[in-house]
Amino acid sequence: MTFNSLSLDFKNTNIFSGMNILTVAATIQEVEPFMKHCAMKQVEQHLWTGKIKQHNVNCLISGIGMVATAYHLTTVICKKDFQLIINAGIAGSFNENIVLGCVVNITSEQFADFGIDDNGIYRSVFEANFMDRNTTPFSNGMLVNPVKHVFISHLPEVSGITVNTISGSEERIEKTKGKFNPDVENMEGAAVFYVALQQTIPFAEIRSVSNFVEPRNRNNWNISLAIENLNSTLIGIFAEI
Repeated sequence: MTFNSLSLDFKNTNIFSGMNILTVAATIQEVEPFMKHCAMKQVEQHLWTGKIKQHNVNCLISGIGMVATAYHLTTVICKKDFQLIINAGIAGSFNENIVLGCVVNITSEQFADFGIDDNGIYRSVFEANFMDRNTTPFSNGMLVNPVKHVFISHLPEVSGITVNTISGSEERIEKTKGKFNPDVENMEGAAVFYVALQQTIPFAEIRSVSNFVEPRNRNNWNISLAIENLNSTLIGIFAEI
């Protein structure tokens, strides 16, 4: 199967019968209801497995951050073939039109702190001429999902950034919005994009908004709602395929 711009519909495409599907989450808390629904059993330190209908469903708990995610995801896919990777988790939203608890489909990612501090001005590795903007798998400095998945077509499509340090001050937030104009922020998504694109494995990233990106105030967060909606969406997806 070539990996270019296409639309995947599990219900109407026989090639997807009996797939090996890998879900990737940073923490077990984010996807625990889904794992229980699938009656998953732990088979390795970071990997759980179960079955839904004709599909083998696996869950990788990668740990927080892009380094852990890239390492553990690469390790798993080198051992076993997967026809689909779904990155699932929670995220913060820069976009006030996205309400708390909303589950979104992140179709593009950027590494938002992958660059240099040039006397107080942040410049990406592309702007600093360390890398070409179209070095594989980047497209104009972005990581873009080339696949339009029918099974998540009902979810709002948004742009994401992946960071090592979550934004929590007015100055950082304004600089980030001005630089990248993102809808949401997380700590793992771009790593999944990077690995999946390099390995030409179809993938998707869905996240539920737990908070707005603002000067840090956990009293305004609703993690429980975000997790509930994320897992309901995951269960609904697997009920359809």
